[in-house]
Amino acid sequence: WVLATAWALCRDRPRRFNPCLRLDSVMVFVMFTLYPTLVRTVAEAFLCTSSIEGTRYLRADMAIACYSTGHIVLMMLAVLFGAMYCLGLPLSVAVALWIAGSRVEGEEFRAQYGFIYDGYATDRGAIVAWECLVMLQKMVITVVGVSTEDPYVQVIVALVLMVLFLTLHVQSKPFKSKAQNNLQT
Repeated sequence: WVLATAWALCRDRPRRFNPCLRLDSVMVFVMFTLYPTLVRTVAEAFLCTSSIEGTRYLRADMAIACYSTGHIVLMMLAVLFGAMYCLGLPLSVAVALWIAGSRVEGEEFRAQYGFIYDGYATDRGAIVAWECLVMLQKMVITVVGVSTEDPYVQVIVALVLMVLFLTLHVQSKPFKSKAQNNLQT
């Protein structure tokens, strides 16, 4: 309701300083900031304890028996939210940046969304959406960290993922400057 009201008030504003553009960029910034925490919360909806006197309980809330009606509803909501937010946010940002094309260099677009792609090479197509790959990397590491109790498995999966992303980084060199690319590797 608040967002709909803000949009209705802001849609016909003139192009000089527009607080609505700031509101939009602040909301995107907050979604990016909360991303790892919300991914962890979604993953925790599927984690159950080992059997305790014949019953398994949700690790996040021991009052909920696993696979009970309440837990199944919680898992369905987690799947929906996970698809919409955990996968949808990085993919929608990538698509939005791809559609924006050359506008990413524009002053207004950069002021609003530049924090997502600032420092990346904007002249090489999809590289501008490199931050979305970084978000997906965070998602996988967070899910593995939450869902696997074995520290060896966590380390192995994290190392494999880091080598994969390092290889992608070395091949694509997403940053504008050589120093940033070298620092990241």
